[in-house]
Amino acid sequence: MRLASNFLIGLGLVMLTGYYVIGWQTHSGFIHEPFVMLPAGTVFVRLRDDAMNGAHFHPGDLLIVDRSIKPTHGRMVVARVRGDLLLRRLVVKDHTGWLYPANPDYRPIELKDGLEYQILGVVRYRVHSV
Repeated sequence: MRLASNFLIGLGLVMLTGYYVIGWQTHSGFIHEPFVMLPAGTVFVRLRDDAMNGAHFHPGDLLIVDRSIKPTHGRMVVARVRGDLLLRRLVVKDHTGWLYPANPDYRPIELKDGLEYQILGVVRYRVHSV
């Protein structure tokens, strides 16, 4: 699996295929530092679809994504697949990675040779309004 090395550092507010990505530098006072282990490796993503509703991730949630954490089995990750940013659970079966949704309307994606993808980071926190 490939991990992006320079994912959107220093951007303001950007919409990428259904997600808003907010750079740390622009919003340094937005989230208190206990939520951010490595500021230069942290991005904020506003979730825009319902693929992970079954795991209690909903449109409008703010995700705090850490690029310094190794993506491992069972972790929630933000991945770029064929140019689209996706939130999915990383599942490893028989040495093959899969991106699993938590909504039956979406299909799992096998991370196989020939597929254009990058695991961009691991979700550390989810901020959900009540």
